[in-house]
Formats: sequence, C-alpha cells, structure tokens
Amino acid sequence: MKVYKTNEIKNISLLGSKGSGKTTLAEAMLYECGVINRCGTVENGNTVCDYFPVEKEYGYSVFSTVFYAEFNNKKLNVIDCPGMDDFVGNAITALNVTDCGVIVVNSQYGVEVGTQNIYRTASKINKPIIFALNKMDAENVDYDNVVNQLKEAFGNKVIPIQFPTQTGAGFNSVVDVLIMKQLTWGPQGGAPTVSDIAPEYLDKAQEMNQALVEMAAENDETLMDKFFEQGALTEDEMREGIRKGLIDRSICPVFCVSALKDMGVRRMMEFLGNVVPFVNEVPAPKNTAGGGEARCQRPAQPLFLQDHGRAAHWRGFLFQSDVGHIARRPRPQQPEPRLKGTHGTNIGRVRANQDSCQRDRSRRHRRSCETERRAHWQHTERQGCGLDI
Repeated sequence: MKVYKTNEIKNISLLGSKGSGKTTLAEAMLYECGVINRCGTVENGNTVCDYFPVEKEYGYSVFSTVFYAEFNNKKLNVIDCPGMDDFVGNAITALNVTDCGVIVVNSQYGVEVGTQNIYRTASKINKPIIFALNKMDAENVDYDNVVNQLKEAFGNKVIPIQFPTQTGAGFNSVVDVLIMKQLTWGPQGGAPTVSDIAPEYLDKAQEMNQALVEMAAENDETLMDKFFEQGALTEDEMREGIRKGLIDRSICPVFCVSALKDMGVRRMMEFLGNVVPFVNEVPAPKNTAGGGEARCQRPAQPLFLQDHGRAAHWRGFLFQSDVGHIARRPRPQQPEPRLKGTHGTNIGRVRANQDSCQRDRSRRHRRSCETERRAHWQHTERQGCGLDI
C-alpha cells in the first residue's frame, strides 16, 4: 500500500437512519475503488460491512465497520455506522474519531428522526456534514421537497451541489452545479458520461450555481472581494470556499446518488477526496475538563504495527478498543410477573408465560450480539491492529 501523507487522508463516517442505504453506499464505494469486483446486497447477506451472522439474520447493521478506499491518490478511511436507534452509540463514537460525516438520507422519506439526532450530535462536537440523498431511483421521490425539508430542519447552510433531471425508475442523470456539467449513467452505473447541460435545465443550473458561488465566497475575504469585483469564481476557488465553509460548519453540501445502481457515487467520492477538509485542517477536539483543545504534550512513541519489524510513530484517536466489559456487565434480575385474570388465574398465567417468552427472546438476541462482540475482539487481538491510519 502507498504511504500517504497527512494532507492525503480523509476520515469519514457514514451516518443516517435505518434503511437509508449506508451499507449499500459503502459497497458501491468499495466497488468504485476496485477493492471488490461485484456489489453485494443487504438482502442477500453478502455485503462487506455486514459480515456478522446476527447482521445477516436481521438484515441491518449492528456494529460499526471500518474500511478504506484509495481513490484519486487519496485515502478515505470510512466507518459504516448502524442506523438503528438501539445502536446509536456506535454512530456517536465514529463521529468523534472521524473528521467529517456523510448523512445518508432516504429520498422516499426525507428528514427522519435519526437524521435530526445525528445532525444534532455533529453540531455538538463541531463536525462538518455532507448530505447524500440516496435511492433517487425509488418511487414517490420528490427532490425539491426533500431539499426543502433539509433547509427547514438545518437552516440555509444546506446547499445543493446537484439536482436530478428526473427521479424514480428513470433516474440516470444529474446536473452538477459545481462543475456546471450534466452527468449521465448507463444501466450499470459506474463512470458517468460528462456533457454540457441540456437547455431545459440551464436556467435552474445557473441559478443554483450563483447561490453556491455566493455561499462559497462568504467563507473567505479574498474570495468575497473577487466575487464583488467579477461576479464569479473559478472552480478551484469555489472548492476552496466550500472547504473553509465545511471547517466552519457554515455549509452543508447535498449530493444525489443511487447506491444500489452505483450512480453518483464516484462523483461524491471525488468531492470527498478533493474538497472535504484534511485531517490537519479540522478543529482540534475539545477537552472535557475545562473545554480547552485536547493536544498531545509529548512526541508520539514508537509503536509496532502488525509486527512488520520496524517501529512506526502513530498518533490518533482510540476507537472501540475494548468490548469485553459489555459482555461481563451484570444485569439486575427482573422479578417474575404476577398477573391475575378477570376469571381466575389462568389468563394471568398465560400472559406471564408470554412475557417470559418475550424476555427470553430478547436475552437470546443480546447474548448473540455479545458473543459476536467477543469473537470479533478476540480475532482482532490475535491478528493485531491492521489499520493504516
């Protein structure tokens, strides 16, 4: 693997509500980078990120999964996070150790409770956010309505980078107002065909481009002066303004994708590699004691990684280092219910048996999850830390 410098690494977390398509998006990203030669699906239980038996059985992510993608000479360290409210702690932990969050939104439903919760957490810890409107090829998708929902929920900092020419089963093209080009995909997705914007979409594209230019210029005085003088910015200047806006959390770009058909994923990855702030540009984390910046007071010590025979200096955040205590945590014993029916005790006994069966199923589910955690951690301890951060 190539040795990447600090300004070539991006740490990103995939966030969002259950069913928004985070794992499918991760699969498409891995496919675009050539890590896998075919995309699996959650329904078939053959995705890279949902590899635990309990995840295959229930059809949703239970644990956060770390993977990397090498794209355009950049290294994207990505964490695919669970969307279920029961496992929101994994998402919060991932957001703390990454530098930017991509909130995947199900375009059929728009802004959900999970979307608001994740955004609120990102605001508390001062993390940049990008929105990815997924499932643009699904039925009953109203792009303008979803964008309006985002603006109502999160303010005018939400700014679209793209808009689709059509939604639903015929979705195969978007207009990118950052590069002012139209991107069109074939039935298999992948690399788009880049062309000039069709005349019927040109007016809308110019209007959205002007709004994007103004928002990018607001984040830099030099860009603002140039915008007042010339009324426009170059593509590179817009990227610089957007990057500074992401660092200040004054801008939240919006992309359109269909992760299942691999449409729009490559373009979003280009944006993540070229525009999203590097690890050395984001604000330092705050110390819980006193609120000051948490910084290392001494040089990093040598650390042997994977026993390569040489010491490497490493400094970073520790992510989910120990899960054994979760399995060993004692739980209080629940008293058996004593219910009495209206016609004697038989009804009460039936209800008590039903409650007992429900508790047993819940315990078996928790025990299964804990067994998976222990097995995963033991495997990690045997193999050593394999992350190249």
